Amino acid sequence: MDIDPELVALASDRLSTYGQKSFVVAGDGALGHPGRAPYSRIIATAALRCIPPALLGQASTGSVVVAPIGFGVVRATVIGPGHARGRFLPTPAHFMPRRTPGRAPDFAAVTEQPARDTVVHLPDVLDRLKFPMSLALPGCNSCSWPDEGGSLTGIGLWTEDGSTAVAHVRQTGPRMLWDTVEELAALFPRVAPAREDFALTITPAYQIAWYREPG
Repeated sequence: MDIDPELVALASDRLSTYGQKSFVVAGDGALGHPGRAPYSRIIATAALRCIPPALLGQASTGSVVVAPIGFGVVRATVIGPGHARGRFLPTPAHFMPRRTPGRAPDFAAVTEQPARDTVVHLPDVLDRLKFPMSLALPGCNSCSWPDEGGSLTGIGLWTEDGSTAVAHVRQTGPRMLWDTVEELAALFPRVAPAREDFALTITPAYQIAWYREPG
């Protein structure tokens, strides 16, 4: 399934060329395809912020949903209508995000905010803290500014709700993004946490990622 009808038609033609009678359809993968539900296995191949409720609604109890969440891949088992639970796999994930309208960062607005110091080592944001940050700040985007020698001098973070942060540190919007970064740096002060130590609990009311023990 893909949102691009031309890509779907091309895939269908190529599958037919090799004698495969697979069913392909154009549409938003986050909405699934209820016409052939329920499914026992669902695999998403676009980066998601959470497991889309529509996919859970089309999955039978006991089925498995594998999906990229942030910079990890979760393998969740459906335990009832709208409910699932599973752990993240050890392998990193760098899937293309869903093709949805984005929002550019407003760095001009950030410069109007007072600056403050931070104890977070900037390269850690793009390395050691990258995976937990992708869970704590779903859909967060980043950019960086190097000096002439290639050393990192600044990092920008932003989300679609208009929250923006630039280190060293100015923030604006409904969420203080860098506060979350500092909380993660304190939680994981030395080495990057193992992806398989994280898990995801899904209910109709919320989806929550937790570390080692259920939150």
